[in-house]
Formats: sequence, structure tokens, C-alpha cells
Amino acid sequence: MAALLRTARGFRAGDGESARWSALQVKQGRARVRELRPVTGGAGSGRSAAADPAEAELTVNVRSYTPAVRAAALAGIERIVRADAAASGATREPEFAPLDSFPVLVNDRAAVDRARAALVARLGERSVVDPGPVTGSEDVGAFGAAAGVPTCYWLLGGTDPAEYARAEAAGRVARDIPSNHSPHYAPVIEPTLDTGVTALVTVAAGLAKHLTAAQ
Repeated sequence: MAALLRTARGFRAGDGESARWSALQVKQGRARVRELRPVTGGAGSGRSAAADPAEAELTVNVRSYTPAVRAAALAGIERIVRADAAASGATREPEFAPLDSFPVLVNDRAAVDRARAALVARLGERSVVDPGPVTGSEDVGAFGAAAGVPTCYWLLGGTDPAEYARAEAAGRVARDIPSNHSPHYAPVIEPTLDTGVTALVTVAAGLAKHLTAAQ
């Protein structure tokens, strides 16, 4: 979601507006704790270093596990933005525009159990882990729902095993191992490619066997 704030004075350093803009982002952080982990994607104002901007834009990415919680989070963000715009003396109401939206992806339990058993048998117990619920944004669940077929979505690790082991031993996985949204993300070609192809073929073969037996 993007929120566009307009003010007659703009956001100039020294006139209190920059401080309020920073305060707005702090409040967004507090909303993250209270109303469900929105993640600020970006904030900015102006197009030229020689001109005071007349508007500012804040983009927020919201991840949730239920539609009700998502609605509550979006309502909280809008409430904070409107209140801060009013406190800043904005001459127009903030504008809100939804950008992208994907439904919650829920794996089919039976499909997951079959896939996990096949992957463990082929790759070994240590290579297959359950990360629990994650807030990744994926649209693949929409395809399964539209087609009326079970969905089984899994994640593939691509970090160098030795590098991950060092970070894990030092308790620095979150700090030292870049995620797939990081500009430093660079999965090693092998064994990532071989493992990914093996996993896909293994699960597909297991599904074909299951469907054949069910006929």
C-alpha cells in the first residue's frame, strides 16, 4: 500500500516537517508490534535537491496470516497516517493506493506429508526441515485455489553449507546469511541446482505414483 501525503509547506529540514516525517515512520514501527508486522518498503519526498517538495510518499508492505488481521493492520496504518498528516498541517487528505495483494498460501496437509516423506527418503532427514509459518509473499496459492487442486509449496536453501555452518555456530545466521530479498543474496550454483532439480523430480514422481494408485 502506498500513502501519499500533501502539504502546502513541503517537508523542509528545520521547519519541523522532517521531524514529523521521521516520527511517522517510528509510529509505523510501533504499529508493527501492535497491529501486525507491516514492513516499511520505502519513504521519500521531492525530486530535486534545489526545491522544497510538495508531497511525500510512504510505501508499506504488510504480511499477515489471516484476512482479518490484514484488515486491522491496514486500518491502523491509515489511521496513523491520517492523524500525522493532520498534526503536520497538511492542506489535503492523504491518498491511499493498494499496490499488490496476494491471498494467504495454505499448503494441503496430505500433499505436504507425501512430499516430505519422498524428500526425506531421497535427500535425508537433515536436508528437510519445517520452518513453520513464514510471511513470504507468493501467488502460487491462487493457482491451486482457482484450479481446485491441493497446493504443496516448499523453500529451497541456496547458501554455501560451510558458510551457513560458521554463521550458525557463531549465532549470527540472521546477520551473516543474506535472505533472498537482500542485494547480497547469491546462492551457490552447486549443490543448489542439483538439489532443487532432484527435489522437484522426486516430489513429481511421488505424486504420479499416488495418482496412479488412486485410480
